[in-house]
Amino acid sequence: MTDIWRIYILISPKTGGEKTKSDSRRMLLDVPKSLLITLLNVVKRFRNIEQRLERTKKVLRDFREIGVDVGIHGFHALMLAERDRAGAAERVKLLLDEMLSVTTPVQQSFDLLLDAISRDLGPWAAEKWLESALKNGVELAKQEVLSENSLPVDLTQKLKEISIISSEKRETYIKDNSNTTISKDFKEVHCEPKDTSRMKSSISQYFPGTVTFNILMKSHCDHGSIKRAKELFNQMRDIGLVPNIHTWSILIDGSAVSGDMEGMMECFRQMQDEGYQPNQIIYETMIYAYLNRALEILDVIESDELANSENNTKLNFRQKSFLGRLGEALEIYNLMQSKGIKPGVFSYSIFMMAFLRQSDYDRVETLFNDLTSKNISYDNSILNILMRSRFQAGNKAGAMEIFSHMLADKGGYEPDLFSFAICIEGHIRLGNLSEALRIFSLMKESNVEPEFVTLNILLHGFCSKGDIEKAKEVWLDLEKSFSPTVITYNTLIYGYAMARDMKGARKVFDQMSSEASWEKHVERAGDRGSIEWKNLQIQKTQRRNQQMIRCHSSKTSIEPNLETYNTLIAGFGRIHDFAGMERWYAAMIDAGIEPDVVTFNLLIHAKGRTVDTEGISNIFQLMMAKNLRPNLSTFIPLMRCFAQAGDFGKAEMIQKAMIETIKSKKEVIKSRSSTDTAILPYNILLLAFSAKGKIDSAEQQFFKANENGVAPNVRTYDMLIRAFGKLGDIENAKKWFNLALADKRIKPDRLLFKSLIFAFEKVSNVQAAENTMV
Repeated sequence: MTDIWRIYILISPKTGGEKTKSDSRRMLLDVPKSLLITLLNVVKRFRNIEQRLERTKKVLRDFREIGVDVGIHGFHALMLAERDRAGAAERVKLLLDEMLSVTTPVQQSFDLLLDAISRDLGPWAAEKWLESALKNGVELAKQEVLSENSLPVDLTQKLKEISIISSEKRETYIKDNSNTTISKDFKEVHCEPKDTSRMKSSISQYFPGTVTFNILMKSHCDHGSIKRAKELFNQMRDIGLVPNIHTWSILIDGSAVSGDMEGMMECFRQMQDEGYQPNQIIYETMIYAYLNRALEILDVIESDELANSENNTKLNFRQKSFLGRLGEALEIYNLMQSKGIKPGVFSYSIFMMAFLRQSDYDRVETLFNDLTSKNISYDNSILNILMRSRFQAGNKAGAMEIFSHMLADKGGYEPDLFSFAICIEGHIRLGNLSEALRIFSLMKESNVEPEFVTLNILLHGFCSKGDIEKAKEVWLDLEKSFSPTVITYNTLIYGYAMARDMKGARKVFDQMSSEASWEKHVERAGDRGSIEWKNLQIQKTQRRNQQMIRCHSSKTSIEPNLETYNTLIAGFGRIHDFAGMERWYAAMIDAGIEPDVVTFNLLIHAKGRTVDTEGISNIFQLMMAKNLRPNLSTFIPLMRCFAQAGDFGKAEMIQKAMIETIKSKKEVIKSRSSTDTAILPYNILLLAFSAKGKIDSAEQQFFKANENGVAPNVRTYDMLIRAFGKLGDIENAKKWFNLALADKRIKPDRLLFKSLIFAFEKVSNVQAAENTMV
């Protein structure tokens, strides 16, 4: 598609001297009209809506310049280009009005308007328009586009009774509209008729066909009403229309999107029973449905609610369901191949996404290599998935290779909004904020307008590093185009907390609370339609306009929530102000917001730092009284606190609970591997025993872990070497160092060697220390 457009650009009329323009005109005149129509079909497939419209206009302007009138095809091309834009219904209706004044519309012309209404105003508006069109015939071009709040209609009887466009109405319309002014957009790109008298004065009846019903059914499916789509399917058959492969595809997709997997399979079987062979699109729709359901189950499995649950039966059921849906997707994939249908780019993209979600980055790479080896054409979406996969795998160089390739426009893959967003997020996750900012600047230079999520990601990146000045710059960019949400405010509060500026965090909280109070005041302002209500609505609109808000409706809540208070509590914990943490905890309770596990973990962690066993016990008991289940982040500071206080009896009780949690929930501490998580309970006590000089008890933790089948990590050995080194016991320090080198499960690092050097230095054996460094 891109190659065809590039060839066209080479021969299209250019700015410059008359000779250049003349040469371009001659080349275009040599192109058969059928190929020009093909070019319009190519242009309409561009994914970017504005780009599609601009290129359609360019082609039509070029045709006009060389004197070629593409007739109705020009109108249809503009209708297709307009139908996905805001206000499409009115725009396409205007184009149909103009078409009626200069040429004879066909069935597709009216279907395109119906499609635009359904996309812009919804399916019920489209049905009501069609009902009116059946009554009024050609006058449908004059009527107002109806609102979305229309009631359901039964079109069956009207379709059987009503004859649509008569030649008399057609002639009357042309006579009444002979002086119609053609809109600026269309006048720029279309040849005006030279002799309207040559137009036919009759037109075949506009009787809704299979395509018409497909448009309505798809719109209902897109709006979640598969039931109405099936009713239309039955009405369609009642009037003698025969469904086509697209009809079945819409029903299968609608069932899939609504989560009705049985309904999807029923449509699939019924279609085959009636002699229709599924095509690539249908197979890929079903594969996507099963994979999407599998990923939804994976979301539940990974959710905190399930991770903190003791219901292992439920967890096992979810895991089996996930594998079952994945297996069903592979079955459909194999069935498709057995029917001789080669998988297309969509099949590859959905499987790549599924493996990306499972963090199976090697499978993502394998699928991409298989795709390219089969010379299957792909677009930006595939490259975006691959780039995200490489960033998540830590392969920054590989990810940037893709982005640079797109930026250089090699192969016609210009980076789109998602490309920039993935690149910015990838660099932020890897801690490369300067590079993320550079990509953001490139995004602006490329005239790609950043959307809300991208700006929020960038804001969070600077906030997580405590770079509050850069964060405020991004905040100002965000406020120019979007309405801040509770997430945005929480992110900025987090930034101030990371910068240890709790006064700044409090100011943001106050601003947030002020906005929320004002919104509530509007909501409480009397009855709708009252003078007070109207005045406040005007003020509300003015506030939004002043902020230049283009998205995120005013209904978005910006009232402080649980995360807001947790962020403030964590911020005061960061500056070791436990009194401040308690104040915000009390403020949260006063606001009617119940604390969660994260809230208590923050308080427990703060008390643990001061080795306040009584205070930490009180907080833990309050947490249990609220029926909140402790997790690893609860047990770690608890065990450390009691161990550091020398209360090893309670520390070992907590260790036991922690080990059981790891075994039963397979819970992993964020930023740690499963091996590091499993050894953690043993390492905590090992370190505590070592600090108290209980070296034998420290060693016992190593052997206890080994008996329980838990592998040590490099830190386990490191702590034992240091413990013996501190006592001046070089022989045992060397013994544990050699055991670490012999253990193939770990990778020795600099800290391990430094522990042995510390041991030698402790006994003033400088030569041995130097030899270890070498």
